[in-house]
Order: sequence, then structure tokens, then C-alpha cells
Amino acid sequence: MEANGFFVFVKKGIATTASLLCLVWLLFAAVSSGQMQPIPEGLVNGQAARFVLGQRNFSDITGGTSEIRIGATSAIAIAGNKLIVSDSSFLSPPNNNRILIYNDLQALKARLPQDELPPADVVLGQPDFTTATPGTAADRMNQPVGVATDGTRLYVAEWGNNRVLIFHQIPQTSGAAADVVLGQPNFTSSAAALGRQGLTQPSGVSSDGTRLFVADTMNNRVLIYNQIPTQNGVAADVVLGQPNFDTRGSIVLATQCPPTASNIFCNPTSITTDGQRLIVTDLGNNRVLIYNRIPTESGAAADIVVGQPDFTSNGPGNTETTLNFPRAAFSDGARLLIADSGNNRILIYNRIPTQNGAAADLVLGQEDFLGIMESCAASNFAVPYSVASDGETLYVSDSLNRRVLGFQLGMPLVNRNGVVNTASFSSDPQTAACSVFLPQPPVAPGAIASIFGNDLAETSAEADSAPLPRELRGVRVRFNGIEAPIFSISPTQINVQVPFELTGFSASLEIEKQTPTGKVISTAIPVGLANGAPGIFTQDGTGKGAGVIVHADFTPVSAGAPALPGEALTAFVTGLGSVDHPTVSGEAAQFGAMGGVQIGGSAGAGQTVTITVNNHSYSYTTVSGDALDTVAAKLAELIVRSDPNVSASVDPVDLQVSLRARVFGDEGSSITYSASTPEGATLTAAVSNSTLVPGSIALQGTPVPGQTVTVLLNETLISYTAVPGDTAETVVMELAERINGDPNMSATADPANGIIHLELRDPSLDQTITYTAIVDSVERLAAFVEGTTTVPGTVRIAGTATAGQTVNVTLAGTLYTYTTVPGDTAETVIQELASLINDDPNVSATLDNSDPDNPKLSLQLRNPDSGLTIPFAVSVFAVPSFRVTTAYEHLAPGVANVTNTVSAAIGKAIPLVPGDIFFGGTAAPGQTVTISLLETPYSYTTTDGDTLQTVVSRLADLINGDPNVTATADLTNLTVRLQLRNTGQDQRITFSSSLSPGATLLVLTQSSQSTDATSVPVTFAGLVKGSVGLYQVNFTLPDTIQPNPSETLTLSQNLVVLGSATSVDIFSNSVEFPIGEPPSSGE
Repeated sequence: MEANGFFVFVKKGIATTASLLCLVWLLFAAVSSGQMQPIPEGLVNGQAARFVLGQRNFSDITGGTSEIRIGATSAIAIAGNKLIVSDSSFLSPPNNNRILIYNDLQALKARLPQDELPPADVVLGQPDFTTATPGTAADRMNQPVGVATDGTRLYVAEWGNNRVLIFHQIPQTSGAAADVVLGQPNFTSSAAALGRQGLTQPSGVSSDGTRLFVADTMNNRVLIYNQIPTQNGVAADVVLGQPNFDTRGSIVLATQCPPTASNIFCNPTSITTDGQRLIVTDLGNNRVLIYNRIPTESGAAADIVVGQPDFTSNGPGNTETTLNFPRAAFSDGARLLIADSGNNRILIYNRIPTQNGAAADLVLGQEDFLGIMESCAASNFAVPYSVASDGETLYVSDSLNRRVLGFQLGMPLVNRNGVVNTASFSSDPQTAACSVFLPQPPVAPGAIASIFGNDLAETSAEADSAPLPRELRGVRVRFNGIEAPIFSISPTQINVQVPFELTGFSASLEIEKQTPTGKVISTAIPVGLANGAPGIFTQDGTGKGAGVIVHADFTPVSAGAPALPGEALTAFVTGLGSVDHPTVSGEAAQFGAMGGVQIGGSAGAGQTVTITVNNHSYSYTTVSGDALDTVAAKLAELIVRSDPNVSASVDPVDLQVSLRARVFGDEGSSITYSASTPEGATLTAAVSNSTLVPGSIALQGTPVPGQTVTVLLNETLISYTAVPGDTAETVVMELAERINGDPNMSATADPANGIIHLELRDPSLDQTITYTAIVDSVERLAAFVEGTTTVPGTVRIAGTATAGQTVNVTLAGTLYTYTTVPGDTAETVIQELASLINDDPNVSATLDNSDPDNPKLSLQLRNPDSGLTIPFAVSVFAVPSFRVTTAYEHLAPGVANVTNTVSAAIGKAIPLVPGDIFFGGTAAPGQTVTISLLETPYSYTTTDGDTLQTVVSRLADLINGDPNVTATADLTNLTVRLQLRNTGQDQRITFSSSLSPGATLLVLTQSSQSTDATSVPVTFAGLVKGSVGLYQVNFTLPDTIQPNPSETLTLSQNLVVLGSATSVDIFSNSVEFPIGEPPSSGE
């Protein structure tokens, strides 16, 4: 399969061009050295990392100040099995002003990205792991951006304190003090200085075990100490980059460097040696300098320049022969590696260059040498800062992503963008979002995915049944180290289920296979992830043409049996993401039977609500201050803690206690449950699920004339409306008689107990009959004391004054009672009570109607000076309300709804002007990009030297020749912005993009308006029971939709990044299905 598309985000607020913020940041650099290990061989362009430290997955960028969280990383170093990380930067918070040491690097490498974050073992520069205060002392640090080791000692370059610290032994305990300071006379001073003993904001340090090298960045020089200093403030022996120790040129930003030469530096940021050569990263001059021998004389000239054609050039570039603000270099004596930070990439030279302007052989962080994309994906960087190697893994300090990545060798088996949704096979561009570039087509956790490549397996094979194997004929597939369930394997295609456990929006995939000569592991490749990336299955399996869509009876929609207006249909898809039910990757989807209890009313203190599960009752009595969600939570807690058959959770939005059988499958549907509250309670609890026959209906209380009781049997309504003189017993008899008219079930009346028993007429038949029962509610009065309960005081009466309710007011033991009659209101009730109370010798009563919506009864002492204390209380008594409950509510067969909402649209939606066209990827020569406005195409073909900015400018110029549309080139955001020339006219101008085959450019269109596509309601979207990775989407066609022999269906889900929903949708492939003529009224 030829992949031809990307999925892209762009990280906001972090520029990749030479903004002032970036210029200041680019002055910082460091590189590890000491125990030299070879750079791993076998790395390939654009591969993914296998290891991540500091983040829980390959797309998280969370910072922190703790033993498990880090801020923006700078330098890294390795000493044996220790990994040392400089955790300090003022550009990307938090600036932690510390060095972290991890004592067991091998254990770190064995960790999966989703595992718990590993804690650092030692912190230096701070007293503990939670403090980040800058300081000037032997045990405090201020922006320690450079770190190195010779295997015994530890060296730290402190930008903020203008010094270098030396620890004679790598510390084993936190807060250890340094032994020696350079650049300062003592540990408490921090002034910038020139001369043999001064430093000004050094950012790099290195040692070969005998000598010490310091990149004295803002003095535009490198200092060499011929022996490792053992005393504070010792003088350097050799200076490079300046003619002498007392010259530094101007302290300037990197873009303001003076004319350069082979012996003049501008903001050098790192210095390293392979034991023979000396290698200087000259950041401000966009170059790396190589000295073939370590100089012994000051002012020596470099022998080789990398990144520039000669020693007098210093312009930035993003090709295989140019650099843009390189920050660090590393050599193992055979090869050279450069952290080319301004281009967000690592360049690898298979041989140490011996000629100026040498071309790199490999690139990491980009797909090719023209890319400059900044991203927090598994294969990309955001300002890579430093590198180190343990011989097996290449480690990269990925500064602004607050992490360290590890790259390992492998066999290049998987195609570029070779992991796709199996239903759609789509590698088409999606859209730009959240300012983070993710250049791969996304797949969703739980989806069925296809992996395309060469030599993926030694043979072909398919899994026999679920649960799917994690190993099939010697083949294993891992996403972030998690083994994926395998459907089938072949040499060119492997089908798997993407593990549900994956998090984030980027993953690292590798394949392991057993061969006759041993185990082979593929090069890790990046995979785009999204919690919702739908693909609709098609009848020919290509992802195009007729979709797999069925009628309600599961017969296929086809030309001979087309869909009809108003019909409910089901589409079969994959890639809808996580569901609201525990699901095991690779296993056939089974769900616990489910039900629910709705909590409503008002939660006054002292009310008891009970949920009964299989005759086990769980009750909670409310206390003052309880809210409805509190009541639901308390009941769920009781059930979770004690019930062996059912678990419970709370839906705080719907105020429901959700019940689910602990055992998966239909077995749990035999579990019964009910809910109740005492008579007269203002708190309500009602079952929210249909019951299954056999069961029963219980009626309690006294019916009010006009109240209707309704029983729903599947879709058949049976009801009875109470008349004067009715009791619960008479209603039971009337309803039972009506239910007995149903051909499939019988009803037996038990009037003495107010119960109707429901049974299937033929239990041997495979019938499922659900039933529910409801009764119209009758509103009543409520009365309560406001404030004090002694006179003077106020009684508020609210609600509906239906006849037959008794309101009682008690004054120091004297009862005053009024019973409502037809026509009463809350106001008339208060007036009647006031009239009665005014006969009291000590208390007077009046109607307080100052707030007409809240009438009140005001009580006053007749003699306020009497000193009397008269308590009062109020209550309302009514004939017990009429209630109906389903006494034996069964848990219904469970389902698993997707957690990311699915939308469906009929018809094709094409963006309308105004809108934007985003550009990414690389502008390699020979690519043709076409923007079409209605039927008018505007095309540009890239040539040598083109950049993305060039493409944006050229296309904007071309489009500006259109009579109806203007185009603005936004070169900062690589976007062509389209507007109508005459916004007053009602014009609908569509726009679209296309690329020549095999293009490395990325072109994405986005608009808030599109051509008409009819949104249709989705009634259910979730996993298909008994399947692996298969979902269904139920949707309903509008009654007014027109017949069409080839209508289009497209699904979409919202893009969720770092836990937050965005305004961007991910779309499925579009599939076709026929819609026929609606039946005539006579049919």
C-alpha cells in the first residue's frame, strides 16, 4: 500500500522560526561525554523512539517539579548504568534549577510508556525533589543547563551563576555539595567575567578524563583546562574562538554575530571530544567546527566546518548540508551526530567529515532532510538539546517536550505511514489542530488496523478464534511495548487490534518475528492515535464504494432492498475508540447486564432511599446538606462495597445510580432490582430500565380521579384512568383485565396486596418482552419554617393546593389546622391559617405577600415585651400518593457505548470560502499541488530551493487572479487564507486541494462552512457483542430525504488532545448506499 497522507497537529506558542524568544533560548546547549559509547548503527530516517522518560506516553508534555516529573530538559549524560539529566530552563516552565540522577538505566529502558513514571534517585542543586528555587552555594544551582561526566566525576555548567561545578564523585545522595567551582573565586559569588578565570553564562562542559573543556557561551569562546581543576577559580590554559583571554567580541544574540572565521566563535554552546578531535557547536554561526587535534595554543583555527560551505558563511538552512542553530554534537570516534535544534532534528554522519560542508547520511526527528516540523509525537522533537549513547540506545534530550527519548536500531520492515484503519485504508489528510504536528493517519485504541510492509512475516496465517493471540507463528506486534492481538499475518500485511490500553495521540510500533536465523525486530515507526478515528467497512473491502449498511432486521441495504426515508439503519465500522465498559483487548466483547435507578425530588434530611438487588437491600438516610448527587454516590458506595453480583457507579449529570452485573454476558440479566422511598418523602427513586417478563407490578396508595396508570409491553401501551371511588385494588383489577388481552402474556390480579403478576403464555418460546409502568404525578403543598422556630417567625407555603391536604401549625402545643378544598391556592391557605391563628391570645398572624411568587405566613407576638418564648412548627398531611413500581426489575442485556460522540452526515460536505489551507511536510522539488475554486484549478510545481513559505506565497499569488476570491499568504503559520472579494453577494464557492502521487507535501483544508450535507441522528454507537474491534452505528434517515441510488454516508468524531475536546473533527471514509422511494399511502 502506498501511503499518501498525513494527520497533523501544530503546537501553539512554540515558534520554529527565529523569533526573539527562540533566539534567546538557542544560546543554551550542552553535551555529555566521558565514558564514550558508540552511536547505535542501523537507525533510519524518521524512525520512532522506543523509550520515553519524563512523560507517560509519546504525546504528553506535562511538566512538574517532583521526583517523577521534569521541566524542560537540557543536557544529558551517561555514566555506566546511570542517566544524568539537566532539568533546567527558563523558557519552558517549570525551571527546576536542578540535576536529576537515575541510578538504573536498564530498568528505565524496560519500562513501557504507559507505566507509572519512574522516580529519580538523586537530585542536585535543590534540598529535595519539590523545591526549584535558584541559589548560589555549593549545594544550590541556578539554571544548570550543561552536564557531563568522565565516568567518575560530574561536571555542571551553570548559566545563571556564571560558573562550572565539579563533583569529584558522582553523588549518591540528594543535595550534595560540589567540591570545586570554576569561573568564581568561591561558591557564593556569581558575577560574569572575562579573563583566564572568568565565565559568562557557560552552557556546555566536557572532559576526556584528563582535560576539561567549557563552552563559555556569552564570552564567545571555549576554554581548555589541561588538567582537571582541584581548586576553586583556577585559570584556563587555552582559549579558542578569540585571539586571547581578554577578548570576547560583543555579547550579542545569535542572529547578530559579527563576520566569522575559522578561529572566531559566536555563542558556542557545546564542546566535546572523541579523545582525538575537538568538536565545537558554534550555534550563532549555524555550524559545527572540527579540530583534528585538541589545540594546545590559544586562538587556533578549526580544520573542518560542518553546516556551512566555508569558514566565512554562517546562514541557516534545512538541507543535508546545512544547520540552523545547532546546539550539541557528539562523536564516538567513527561517526558524528549533531543536535540541529532550529530544524528540530538530529543529523548523523556515518563518517566524521574531512571536508567542509559535508552532507549528513541520516536524520531523526523529520521524515527527510527538508523537514523542520516541531511535534511531540514518537518520532519528532521540539528543540532537541543534547544527545548521549550507551552503545545500544541513542538518547535525545527533547527540551520543550520535557522528555528524553531513546532510539534503537531495527530492520526497516514497515512502510512509511503503513499503519491504517482496516475498514477505510485511509491515509488521507485530516486537518490541523492544537498546533501539534502528527504526520501519520490516525488509528483509535480498540480499532482493527492493517500494517503494510515487506518481510513482515515468514508465512501467512490467521487466528482461529477469540481471544486473539498476541503471538502468531512467531510474529508479535507492539504499540508502545504493548503486545497487540493479531487477526492475521502475511509477508506484506498484518491485521491487529490496536490495544485499548494506549493513551495519547502518538505511539511507537515495532514488529518482532522469528526467522530461521533468529529473532528480528523492526525499526520502530510512529503511529498516529486518536480516541475516535472512524472507518466504515465496505462490501468489496477496499474502503470505497458500497458500505456495509443493514436494515433493522440485519438484511443488507442494496439496490434491490434500498433504504427508505425515515428508516433506522446500522453501519458496521471500526475505530470509534474507548467505550463506557471494561473491555479486554483481543477478547470477544461481552458486557455485564445493566440497569439504573434515577434519584430525584429534593433531599431533605431524614429521608431513606432503598435499592434492592436480588433481595439484598441497601439503604441510605439523608442528612442535612445532602444533595441528590450525594445520595446517589452513597448508595453506589454501599452496593460496590457489599454486593457480590452487581457493581455501581454514579452518573452525576443524570443523577442515576448505574448498575452493572459483575459477570459479563447475558447471565447477569437474571438479576432483579428495585428502588423505593417512604410514603410522603420528597426524595424519589425510580428504576430507569425496562423490565423483562416474568415480573410484577405493584400499586400503592390512593388514586386521584384523573390519574392515568400506563403499562408498556414492548411497544404496546395499556392504560387505565382512575375515576371517583377508585382504590388501588380496583385499579389492579382493571389493569389486569386489559393486560390479559395481550396474545403473548397473561396477568394475574392480587388486589389484596395491590400486585399484578405477569407471565409469558408460552415460556418455551424464545420471547423477550419488556415492560414498564408509570403513573401520572399529582403535585402537592410543601410547608417549612424560614429561620428561627420561635415567634416571631415566618412559615413559607408553596406548591399546589389540591383538595384534601391538611396543613398544621403548632404554637406551644396548640394545634391550628386547615384542610384544602377545590380552588385553593397557597395564598388562600395562608389566609385561612392566619384567620385561625388570630384567635390565639399571644400570637397574631398575617399574610406576607411582599413577594407574590412566595407568599408567607408571618407570626408575631401580640406583646413583644412579654418575654414569652413560643415555639412553633408546621407540617402537611395528605392522603398517601398513588404509586406504581415494577417489583422485579431485571438487569437488561448490556451494551458498550463509545465515549467519544459519533456524528453522521448524508451527502458530501465540501469546504466553502472563506477558509484556510494549511501546508506542512517538505517542499521537495517536482511536487504539484492544486487548489480548486469551484471548477477552476490553480497549480504550482515545486522546484529546487523551494520552502513551504515559497509554496504558500506562489499559490496565494496564483489564487489572487481569481475574480471572486482573494488569498493572503500567512508565512508564519504556513497558511493560505481565502476570502470572498464581495462579501455582500450570496456566493457559495467551494475549494479543495490535491497533490501529485507520492508527494511529501501536506495540504489540509478547513472551513466553518461547507456544502449541504444532512446531519442525521445517531441513536447508538458502540461495540458489537461477541466481536473484536467491530463497532456498529445506528442512525435514522430523515423522513424528507430524497431518493438517491448512490447516497453518501460519512461519520465523524471530535478530536481529543491531552484530555480536552477540540473544535476539530476526524472524518471516516465516505461510503455509498441507495435510498429508494417511500411507499405510497396505499401500500
